[in-house]
Amino acid sequence: MDHSATTDQRDWRAWGAITMLVLSAAGVPVLIRMAQAEGIPSISIISLRLIMATVLLAPFAFQQQGAEIRNMTARQWGLVFLAGAFHALGLYFLFFALEATTLLVNGVLRRLSPLFTILIETMFLGAFFSRRIWLGTFASLIGMVLVVFGAVEAIDAGPQPFLGALLSIGSAVTMAFYLSIGRGIRAELPFLAYTWVLFLGATIVSLIVMVIFRPQVFGFTPYAYFTVFLVAIGAQILGHMPANYAVRHFPATIISLLLQFAVVMSAVLGFVIYNEIPNGLQIVGSLIMIGAIVWISRPGEPAKSN
Repeated sequence: MDHSATTDQRDWRAWGAITMLVLSAAGVPVLIRMAQAEGIPSISIISLRLIMATVLLAPFAFQQQGAEIRNMTARQWGLVFLAGAFHALGLYFLFFALEATTLLVNGVLRRLSPLFTILIETMFLGAFFSRRIWLGTFASLIGMVLVVFGAVEAIDAGPQPFLGALLSIGSAVTMAFYLSIGRGIRAELPFLAYTWVLFLGATIVSLIVMVIFRPQVFGFTPYAYFTVFLVAIGAQILGHMPANYAVRHFPATIISLLLQFAVVMSAVLGFVIYNEIPNGLQIVGSLIMIGAIVWISRPGEPAKSN
């Protein structure tokens, strides 16, 4: 058997998952805005998208990896449910941030997750990062600061920009925990088993929130529910499933850094859909981020675990 061919195939699949994840991260906020524009409360959109994704994935998960799901230990169930809880919490931060500020500001501040991921992996997972990782991370953060200032200067920053910024940072923190926990447990579980149980955990959290706040769920137009379906497919199936696959092949910090490509793509979508024209600071900041990503993603051993 040609082990190099197998390794190359696995690498291509991992990079394909990363590419799909970046495209999803850039496009899903637009789909969320479409669903919100139809009048559906954000809490309802979150629960509906999680329920749809969990139900759609269940037959495939149990057909292919049902035995692995049934044989999971209590520790594994607990860790995956914890990752699912952080996933659900991050969705609330994301959705309410999109109600308060612009796509670009939200996208940029959510990409602060590499800094939080490095702190988590260093403090809790015993990871040691090279100087290149640290310098690349802080260079990308400098680029993001420039994009933020450029965004506030160039466009209306939204009805509640400060609240939106805080919620976006909260989304970055939860994403860091979600990726870091997933990196720790994914090596023990097959892909579909991990993904379905994580979706199930997030769905349970969202249903608890639904019971507490009781938002409207029924009575919307078919098109409104179709936009929710698009969010579910674009985010859960084409976004978080590739993320769950990728965390087995890349450190969470590298994934977070690569996701910064989505910031630039969001700026393009903002220009095309909402006529948000980037200014000089946004362009310079985006170029710094891309340069940092290319540099930090060079072949090598980015981190070691203790």
